[in-house]
Amino acid sequence: MLGKLVSREEGQCVLEVGGLGFLLKITTYSCAEEIGGEVKIYTRSFVQADGEQTFYGFEEPREREVFDLLREIKGIGPRTSMRILSRVRWDELCELVRTKSSDVLRSRSGLGRKTVDRIVLELKPRLENVTLEGRAGINQKVWTETRQVLEKLGYSTAEIERTMRGILEDEPSVYGKTEELVKKALMIMGEKH
Repeated sequence: MLGKLVSREEGQCVLEVGGLGFLLKITTYSCAEEIGGEVKIYTRSFVQADGEQTFYGFEEPREREVFDLLREIKGIGPRTSMRILSRVRWDELCELVRTKSSDVLRSRSGLGRKTVDRIVLELKPRLENVTLEGRAGINQKVWTETRQVLEKLGYSTAEIERTMRGILEDEPSVYGKTEELVKKALMIMGEKH
């Protein structure tokens, strides 16, 4: 879906497409754009037993693919999949599953031991077809470490994502070292406050 971002709040946003407003369930990492701006969201929709249709929105196709893989696991539906992806970014989830880091995944996702063990067991072989690097040219470790530092400093996930995407477009060379990226992000975000 390509449209104008009308509103955004925790876990959902409204996107106007062709004069119609669509309510989308989103992760905390999606829809970091400014209200009123144009945004492209990859969607998945489900019709519930009562006939109500729910749209889930993702910032990129690989995030949607990981969502679909999670849903295929017994006992994990769309809502639980979104809850997991809101607590653990999709690329981090892939890395945690690949390295069998069940304890870290359990603490970050808020899920129980059995559920996390089932996710790791069932998802690990399926992730071989999912490209881990979410964005071309990004060192995933640097991206993750920078985001964690900025979150600890009190910046919102949306603000961090928006700033880091802007840096990637303007100065991709700073993605080599966490320290450089943190400094650049703080400079930009400091100007806005």
